[in-house]
Amino acid sequence: MKRFYVILVILFTVSAGLFSQVLPSLNRSLADKHPNAFNQGSYFKMDSVKNGLVYKDYYSNKKPYSEVEYLISKNKETGKPDTIANGKTRVWYKNGGLKFDLNYENRMFTGIIKSYWENGKLKRKDVYLRDSLISGACFDSTGVEIKHFPFSVMPEFNGGERALMRFLSSRLMYPFNAQRLGIQGRVILQFVVAVDGEISDIRIVRKVNDELDQEAIRVVKSMPRWKPGLIENEPVRVYFTLPIYFKLA
Repeated sequence: MKRFYVILVILFTVSAGLFSQVLPSLNRSLADKHPNAFNQGSYFKMDSVKNGLVYKDYYSNKKPYSEVEYLISKNKETGKPDTIANGKTRVWYKNGGLKFDLNYENRMFTGIIKSYWENGKLKRKDVYLRDSLISGACFDSTGVEIKHFPFSVMPEFNGGERALMRFLSSRLMYPFNAQRLGIQGRVILQFVVAVDGEISDIRIVRKVNDELDQEAIRVVKSMPRWKPGLIENEPVRVYFTLPIYFKLA
């Protein structure tokens, strides 16, 4: 029997910033399923603009919840249209007060990130250049400066990336027929890390073969809970992309 290797390349898209992953994606079929990361908005609409769209989300009281500018481009992995956070992103409290105000350039934090307490006081002012923090300051709800903490924190498999790779490698099995026929390639999955760390909404972004696809799904389904992602220390749902290479030798 041929030996095989399962090569795992975990794409956390860290350089894109966490917030870009909790935002809706065109490929999630917004008209069929509303993937609101914060579970606050009650309905939404999309306005077309040149080379992109503006996604607007609203509370049940018709006040805005979020507004996100996207650029539409072809995904190099799937060959399908995809949305890239590019431009202004804003989120509001239910009372109408601004919660976040930030800017993206090709999915990367660029410029000033401001966040506010519900009483209107400034909570944070960070300056970014292409996803790198240049300077930052955080404040309590009375306006007193406090120790700076990250605006976004990525979800994490318990034990980190190496532990995740060990977990998946120890559980993946190369399907017999795929081995016999010499089928190999890269399966790309996307899944959600929920606010409680649970894995859900697993789907194939790029297929190779039904057996390899289903094996990748099976193992991802078996993962234990992760540490959830955070925005301003609040747990949020995060979409993750995980390519798994099946290679025979």
